[in-house]
Amino acid sequence: MNTELVFKDYYKKSKAEITKLIKKFVDEDFFTVFPDLKDKVSIIVTGSVSHGKCDKESDIDLSIVFYNEEERKEKKFLIVDAFRDKNKVPLKKPIEIHGGNMYSLQKLEEELSSWNKDWLLGEISQAIIIYDPSHKFEKLQIKYAWYPDKILKEKMNWLFSESTFLIFDRYQTASKRKNLYYTEVVKLKVLRLFMLSFILANKKYPHSDKHLVNDLRSLGKNGVVIAEQIENIIKKKNMSAIFDDLMIIRKKIEALLIKKSFIVKKDIDYWIGLRTTYKVIIEE
Repeated sequence: MNTELVFKDYYKKSKAEITKLIKKFVDEDFFTVFPDLKDKVSIIVTGSVSHGKCDKESDIDLSIVFYNEEERKEKKFLIVDAFRDKNKVPLKKPIEIHGGNMYSLQKLEEELSSWNKDWLLGEISQAIIIYDPSHKFEKLQIKYAWYPDKILKEKMNWLFSESTFLIFDRYQTASKRKNLYYTEVVKLKVLRLFMLSFILANKKYPHSDKHLVNDLRSLGKNGVVIAEQIENIIKKKNMSAIFDDLMIIRKKIEALLIKKSFIVKKDIDYWIGLRTTYKVIIEE
C-alpha cells in the first residue's frame, strides 16, 4: 500500500474513516509481512488520532500488544526494521511503528494496575482498537476505563497540595531572590498541576503536556476560561502579578475540588505538609 497517497490529508477525515484506512493497512501491509502474528497480538492506535486532535503534523501511532512477552522480545526489532529505514525514518508515512509502542499484555496490565502512569492510562482508555480477535485488549480497556474512587481522591489531594507548596514555598522564595529562571520553571509546574486538577475533576484522563490546553478547552465554557487565564499567565513576567493570578486560579480549583468532594477546606500549612501515596504522572 502506498500509505503516503492513501493517507493523504487523513487528518481532515473523520475518526471512523481514518480507522477504516488503518485497518486496511494492517490487513494488507502488516499481516502480509508478519502473518504468523495473527491471533497473537492486538493492534491499537494511540496518540493524537485517538484523542481526535490530529493535524497535518501528526503521525498515526500504531501500537502492538503481544499476548506473550517472549514473542514481543523476539519480534520487536524485526517489526521496527520492517517498517523503518536505516535512519529510523518510517517507510509507511504517516504510519509510525516504533519499539516504544510495543507491549506485552501482561506487562501492560502491570503498569496500568499501579495507577501511577496517568499518561498511559489515558492512552489506553482512548485507544482505537484496530485488531483484537479475542477481545483481550477490549477487556483491558474496560477494566482501566477510570480510576477507583479512593485513588482518584488521593491524586486530587496530591495535585492541590503540590501546587500549594510550589506557590507558597518555591515561587515566593524564588521571587524574593529575583531568580527569573526558577520563577518561570515553578510557574509552569503550577500551571500544569492546575490544568491536571481541572481535567481530572471533569472525569477525563490527562494526556501529555502538548495536549493539556486543548484538553481544557474541550471541557466547555469553564475549561475555556481557565485555559485563557493560564495562557495569559504564561505571557506575564511581573512576579507579583503572576503570584496574584496563581492565587486566583488556586481559589477556583479549591472551590471546584471541594464541591466535588475531592478535598476538604484546610489551611496552607496542611497542604504544604501533606504526603500522599499517589501522584499524577503524564510524562515518562
